[in-house]
Amino acid sequence: MSHRELEPDSLPTRGAEFLEGWPDSPLVPTVQMLLADYFNRKNEYEKALPYWEKLAEKIPADLQKNAESIVFELGRTNFKLKKWAGAASAYSRFTKEFPKSSLLVSAREQLAISYYNDNKLKESLTVWQVIADTAAPKSDTRQRALEQCGLLEAKFEHKKEMSVYFEQLLSEFPNTSIRAYAAYNVGDFAYDSKDFKKAEPMLLKAREWDPAAMALPCSGMLCTIAYSNKDLAKAITYIKDYEVAAEEKKAASKGDAKPIAPMKAALYFWVAQTAREKGQTENAAQFYTKVTEHVAPGEFLPFAWLALAEEQYKLKQYKESVASFKKYQELQPQYAHTVQVILGLGKSYLAAGQFEDARAMAKEITSTDAESANNAIARLIEADSYFGAGDYDSAAKYYSVLAVVHHDPEITPKAIKGAIKSYQKLGDQKSVDKWKEELRKSYPKEGA
Repeated sequence: MSHRELEPDSLPTRGAEFLEGWPDSPLVPTVQMLLADYFNRKNEYEKALPYWEKLAEKIPADLQKNAESIVFELGRTNFKLKKWAGAASAYSRFTKEFPKSSLLVSAREQLAISYYNDNKLKESLTVWQVIADTAAPKSDTRQRALEQCGLLEAKFEHKKEMSVYFEQLLSEFPNTSIRAYAAYNVGDFAYDSKDFKKAEPMLLKAREWDPAAMALPCSGMLCTIAYSNKDLAKAITYIKDYEVAAEEKKAASKGDAKPIAPMKAALYFWVAQTAREKGQTENAAQFYTKVTEHVAPGEFLPFAWLALAEEQYKLKQYKESVASFKKYQELQPQYAHTVQVILGLGKSYLAAGQFEDARAMAKEITSTDAESANNAIARLIEADSYFGAGDYDSAAKYYSVLAVVHHDPEITPKAIKGAIKSYQKLGDQKSVDKWKEELRKSYPKEGA
């Protein structure tokens, strides 16, 4: 003991000499403790460990006042040496023998970590659960315990239990370093449970807090939530978010990662259909296009082409509309010559300036359908095709016949106006005046 105070670095030599010379001395445990403490202070844990083990094996009566320290240091020394089984054994003993110690919280944490590192995950989780339940509110200890409980439950794929711990963590410690991971897992569990009201805000937080890791998976689930809630605006936003995240991940991987699958064609088709119903032509066309470009469009592909052709016509993308109609005809030959397809294609040909093709489509209708409104539409296309091609004489005849034989508040005024324009081109003022009078008389709201 004098050497420890006056010449501390001589303690290992003098201590070893004493233990060898007087092995039965009642001071042996005291010398062993001095040596163990010395080596620990010097971070020479391999040399310290045997002394702590001997001391802890049977603590003599005169060292009982140091029993708490001996058992704790045995655990700490094993821990420093990464001897996890020995550390766990010592710390477990400590928690049982010294339940009122000021070192109890530290011992439990080290015990939980030792179990974890020894691959005894269930035992580690059990200890962390005790720590979480007994730690002071808002303390760092409780935060660490909630984090570890959530992470271990995630390892065991106990999603419900994991979600409970992570919800508590986010509520009590919103700035936890694992907040994005916690929010994602709470959102993911709520999503699987169809609790979309809880899932959506959690997934939004997760991707806000860690966009690089969370934007893609969170946006994918958010798309489905928007679809389930029939929220078109959010669906469009989340799909765009998903696609941006996919592009960013692809760029970051430099081509090494597996291709990222698009959202399901059914989602794109629903967005397109809903946008179409709401009169959002550009959105409808955009998402019908996504269906046509999808790697697995399934049953939605043919109708997507047909609907896309009609939306492109509204957007004055006439050549593209023609191409889409033709694609539909290729995919659905049994429906290639339905009135809807032929009239739509005829209108697109006409607007694209392909007048002969437009006339051919119109004749296909007029040759098979002599009475219905479709016949009148086809005849108007036919007349318009002549006018567009500069054949004003034929145009005037077709407009005039249509205006006489067909009476419809939408088509007939168009035919009369077509006749007026054609006769003006021909310089036939008498016929122009005649049809202007007819328009004023029969359709006064249309004007001359």
